[in-house]
Amino acid sequence: LPYRHLLDVDLRLALLINLYAIVRAMTEFQPFDQWVAEMMGLMETCTSPLLHAAVWHFTAATATDFAEATAAWGRGIACARAAREAPGLGPEFCLLTDVDFVLGSLLGSYAHALIEQGEFAQALPLLKESRQLFQRRESRYEMADSSGLLGRLAFLQGDLTQAYTYLLETVTLAAEFHYQETVGRCQPLLGLVLLYRGDTDE
Repeated sequence: LPYRHLLDVDLRLALLINLYAIVRAMTEFQPFDQWVAEMMGLMETCTSPLLHAAVWHFTAATATDFAEATAAWGRGIACARAAREAPGLGPEFCLLTDVDFVLGSLLGSYAHALIEQGEFAQALPLLKESRQLFQRRESRYEMADSSGLLGRLAFLQGDLTQAYTYLLETVTLAAEFHYQETVGRCQPLLGLVLLYRGDTDE
């Protein structure tokens, strides 16, 4: 970090994106507003839409105002879609070069927030697209998250058949590679679905 000003603009922005993702809650990096301000300044000269998308993703995920978060998700999704037509980043950018991962993560995060707001109809197509992207790249971790949200959404809408299908898939997939957070979150929901279907034993 002390030498970041010597880096190319794109690489410096990528460094700060990773900082934002990993250590934004650590006391030694507070107040974090200084890092956010630096990222926003770098975006004025950064030409990579994929890096812009990543910045908007974390801006939305940490916003306290839903309207601000919605605007950031919208900009991030638009940037990620535009990245398909833009020159790609080099291998030194690692995961930030993966358009499907960045777009799928944005769509899933926004859909999750919409579910929390009761905006089920708006969340559904975003979740389905996110799931398809992760299925195509065989990302089991993210597939489990997407299916779990689809199961929760179906349950909230009263579609027990769809909820059972998605939640069983999620729990099975997550258990296979010991993704305990998702098992712990979705297995109780699966139990509720079974209870509502009349299967008290299981």
